[in-house]
Amino acid sequence: MKLGRLMQAARWIVCFTVFVAGLSLTPYVSEAAPTDGRVLQYTLNRAFNGTSDYVDRTSDIATVASLTQGSIVVRFKTTSTAAAKTFFSASHVADPSSNLSLTMNGGTVYFENRENGAYATQLSASGSFNDGLWHTAVLSVDGSGTRIYVDGLLKGSTASTAFFTNVTSLNGMWVGRNADNGGGQWYYAGELAYVDVYNRAWSQAEAMEAAGLLPQAALSATVNRAFNGTTDYIDRSADLPYVSSLNQGAIVVKFKSTSTGQAQTFLSASNTAAPSTNVSLTMNNGAVYFENRTNGNYATQLSAAGKMNDNNWHTAILNVDASGTKIYVDGQQRASSSSTAFYGAAQGLNGLWVGRNVDNGGGQWYYTGSMAYVAVYPAALNASQISMLSAVFEETILFDTSDGRGYAEYRIPSIVATANGTILAVAEARAGGDQTPTDLVLKRSADGGVTFSEQVILSPGKSQGNAEMNPMLLAETTGNTVHLLWGRWAWGNCQYFIRTSTDNGLTWGAARDITSVLNAYTNAASPYYFAGLSGAGMGPGHGIQMTNGTLVVPIYLTTSGWTNSTVATIYSTDGGATWQAGSLVPNPSGFTRIHENMMVELSDGRLMTNMRNPGSDYRAVSIASGPTGVWSTPYSDTTLIDPVVAASLQRYDAGTILFTNPAHISSRTNMTIRMSGDDGATWYRSKEIYAGNNGYSDIAVAPDKTIFVFYEKPAASKIALARMNKAWIDSP
Repeated sequence: MKLGRLMQAARWIVCFTVFVAGLSLTPYVSEAAPTDGRVLQYTLNRAFNGTSDYVDRTSDIATVASLTQGSIVVRFKTTSTAAAKTFFSASHVADPSSNLSLTMNGGTVYFENRENGAYATQLSASGSFNDGLWHTAVLSVDGSGTRIYVDGLLKGSTASTAFFTNVTSLNGMWVGRNADNGGGQWYYAGELAYVDVYNRAWSQAEAMEAAGLLPQAALSATVNRAFNGTTDYIDRSADLPYVSSLNQGAIVVKFKSTSTGQAQTFLSASNTAAPSTNVSLTMNNGAVYFENRTNGNYATQLSAAGKMNDNNWHTAILNVDASGTKIYVDGQQRASSSSTAFYGAAQGLNGLWVGRNVDNGGGQWYYTGSMAYVAVYPAALNASQISMLSAVFEETILFDTSDGRGYAEYRIPSIVATANGTILAVAEARAGGDQTPTDLVLKRSADGGVTFSEQVILSPGKSQGNAEMNPMLLAETTGNTVHLLWGRWAWGNCQYFIRTSTDNGLTWGAARDITSVLNAYTNAASPYYFAGLSGAGMGPGHGIQMTNGTLVVPIYLTTSGWTNSTVATIYSTDGGATWQAGSLVPNPSGFTRIHENMMVELSDGRLMTNMRNPGSDYRAVSIASGPTGVWSTPYSDTTLIDPVVAASLQRYDAGTILFTNPAHISSRTNMTIRMSGDDGATWYRSKEIYAGNNGYSDIAVAPDKTIFVFYEKPAASKIALARMNKAWIDSP
């Protein structure tokens, strides 16, 4: 290793030696941060009073005004709970709303980029960071979007690619405040160690390295570019001495491709004088593939299960240690081998490239697609590091009352992923508050939740004076059929309706009245009689199809004034053509007002309902053999604290159930997702999605295992869609 790299590694070690729970206790050592691409470096090590303190850096605007991509890195400590406390901001001071600002907002890291009031980017990090401890925030912007990392962990991302050039005529820039045509504002309260600006996007690996969550890379190549598959590559042969002797370690690549070709190289080292001596991580017919060979003798050949040429971003990790070789894609192990061969096993390596291989016949195996970064580590990564590197979290606002459509509120989210991966999201679009005239509106995505259609009205209640409420999407597990069920609320005369689509929500059949299914609850001779029934709602959220094909929709029933309520199902065994009433959940003392609920099929085929329970700090749970089975006496799940609100429940895979709600006993804050590996008996992992005010939520899982959380942020005005993978939930 060269002396310069030894000194660099030593600086990293000095800076990141002292940690408590993954957080550095030291402020800033300037040499620790990467210097490649750094265009502004402000070493501060000072406090700001929140009312008048700031540092004017307007003289440096020319250095950053033309940046179309890059990073802003800040190290901070604060206890402020206020909105808009500025780390770094640039603006056009003659305008009221033209600025690029990285701030603290209600305790979390927030970024906005807008021109004349039109937002190009609004992004909040999940979690709170106003705990009086030092944190490092990284804003990273490139052609793939905008991301916020805090202490090395991905805390938020969006598809927006706007950076400094989005704001025209920038003429002011500050640390510690913003300014507009009204003067100075958004003064920061707390301490800042430094603010740095880069002309390139930081990778997640760099953010993790800076936080001490990864070892110093032996090779780190920030790529952020496309490759044409015929001539494009990056020569990193000068870095070969840093990897050629490694007998164990890891290769990490973030990529996006549609190629079906063979041998599309991410990273390869070879002996250019030999025909078959190489260490290569590639795409091969859409699958991630690794080979290690000398003179045609393979030490390792390993292909990962699954096709990753779907034009989505993926993270592939090759891990080699004494236990063998493993390939992980998006945090999931996809292949393994007992081979322990790494770079040190290949003889005579003399070249290293991103995007191609070279042998004695010249360049070959050129990559087609995009890459964000490639890194090589001198040690195999552990499970936590793999999850952190593979984490995906993106969020966008799908419904917003400022859209000019004249709705006073958007509420009550419902979401499903169909069998072909189409994402359907439905919400109540209200004329006023609860039980006012309401439309049910749909947005549809045919590209896995990346883009959505304009909204369409599926049930026009507003113009008819009807409260169309509690939307319940239900996607059948095979084929193209999806149903939308809902209730028309009127005390003493509630009705149920259904519409069905046979083309994944593109077109819909006429609404059908299925209110007769409620007769079983109003007929005194029925075993399901519910005395004094006045209100009947659904879910809200989504329905499910059980493994035996039965369609199940959770419902709730209540007397006037919510004095007595309980939960049941309606179900169909003929694909939604007809519907029948299910048995009632008992509601003894302590559970007399259970109502809004979601259901999931357990691994043994039973049904579990998870219910809102007014008067309790916890979710209520009951289990039955099926829709007509005897429900168990409800019990409180004391892990699932709840402020009395609707929540969601969804199966992720055969062994995992997901749950979301505002995880607080008294306020609708701290939207959290949890995972259970034992049919909801315990919850082994939780991750906060958003700390601020929120409300109802619903969960969908796509065929590719992408997780969608559709939640009110905040209730009434906006509904956000968070897109994540299991690795993000698994990561710290």
